Formats: sequence, structure tokens, C-alpha cells
Amino acid sequence: MNSQKKKGKCETCGKPDRLLQCLASGQLICRTCLKEIRPPRDETHGAISVIRRLQAAGIKIDDYASKEETERLRSIKELRDCGVTITEDSTTEQIEAASLLVTVEWYDKIAGVSYHQGAVSHLHPGDQLFPIRKSENRYDHGAIKLFTKDGKHIGWIREETNGSLAHDIDQGIYHEIFVKNITGLDHPTHGVNIRIVKYPYRKDPSSFKGAFQTHEKNVAVRPTPITLASKLNARALVSCTRFSIRLLWRLTGMSIRYAKLFCKWCASHVKD
Repeated sequence: MNSQKKKGKCETCGKPDRLLQCLASGQLICRTCLKEIRPPRDETHGAISVIRRLQAAGIKIDDYASKEETERLRSIKELRDCGVTITEDSTTEQIEAASLLVTVEWYDKIAGVSYHQGAVSHLHPGDQLFPIRKSENRYDHGAIKLFTKDGKHIGWIREETNGSLAHDIDQGIYHEIFVKNITGLDHPTHGVNIRIVKYPYRKDPSSFKGAFQTHEKNVAVRPTPITLASKLNARALVSCTRFSIRLLWRLTGMSIRYAKLFCKWCASHVKD
């Protein structure tokens, strides 16, 4: 591993006032001589910025480490930051096994449950809910619908907190959502608090995505009240609006012009 040193005399070329680097052997060498003994960086080497961060964290890595080695050590550093005890000589399989144990949890409440009280009445603490992304939502691009295992719509993730969760789901990061408790049991309208578990290093298995699709097919889709506006983009919609206004303006002008001509014709016949 090389470390930056002050200016001085290079031990290889003997030139004074050079910016030196210390090799693993302890030799002080300038950058020009270093390029002669080290091959230039290419696509097979890891990013130097990542390598510098790993070196600053105390991980032993060479400046010319391969992409695979850099990625392996970067994963080890991220797991250590999450509190996982793992050695630097761990294999890729060991890193993947350790990453499955890393979880991030937080709590939230479901929005819109007042419209689905029938489905809420059948929920119990610990029941798993399944999220479905609705990025085509015109009012909230981070919209996430929640369904029960029976395919019943239960509500939405709140708009104030759905941004990061929507991004993670779009990236394929695995999440599990469970019912924490039911609130407002002494009121006509009940609420639902949920526990969200994020697995940062686990991707959605095919069976999990298949469950989403199955539940989504079982849910009746409400017809969209405005179908034309949903199909046209903003520019086309503006163009159509401008064309309609111009056409209406011209028709109005033609109507006024013909009305004046008719009045003149009637006045001339009345005089005759």
C-alpha cells in the first residue's frame, strides 16, 4: 500500500524536490518512477476513490487491486459498519450469507384505512402485508399499495414516508411488512400500525414477486375517470388545448362575420 509523503529526493532516479510515495517495502519513490515500475490503471482495476476509502478505514488493499477484490472488500466494510463481525479474508459466499442477516427496521402507519374497514377487521398483529408499487399514480409517483395475503386492498404507505421505500422497491431490495397492532378499537374507525423490515443486501426472490402479481390480479381495478388525459403526455395535451382554442376563436369570428352580412342583407331588402 502506498502512502503520500512530503517532497524530497527520489531514491530511484535521485532527483531532488520530488513528490514522493512510500512503497510497501519502505522505498521512497517519485510518481514518474512509480509509473515505470507499475502498469497504468485500466478497466480491470477498482475505482481509486473506493480504494482510498477502504485504506482510510484500515483495510489492506493495493492501489491496483482488481474490481472483484475491491468490491469484495467494500462489502466487508459495509457489513462492519452495520455491526457484523467479519474478517477480511472472507469469501464471497461467506459475505452473502452474512449480508442476509443485516436488517433495518422502522415503524409507520397505513394511510387510507378508513375506506377499507372490512379488510381491517380481519387483520391481526403479525400478519404480513404485501406492497405493490404504483409509479403511474398521477398524484404521488412514490405510491405504494398494501394488500393482505388474500389480495384485499388495505391502504397505502403514507406519502410523507414512501419516498425511500419506493426507491428501494424499484431497485429490487427485499422488504417485509407486518402488522404491528390495530389502533382505535374503541372507535368506529380503526387504524393500523406496521413494522417494515428492510434487507439491504437481499434481492426480491422470484416467488416474492410472483406473490405480488397474484394478489394484484385478484384486486378489482377501478376505472379511471379521465382516460384521454392519462394517455396523452403534457405536451400533446397542451397542443390539443391550443388547437381547440384557436378553432373555437375562428368559428366565433366566422359566426360574427356571417351575422353582420345577414343583417346587412336584411336591411337592404327592408329598404327595397
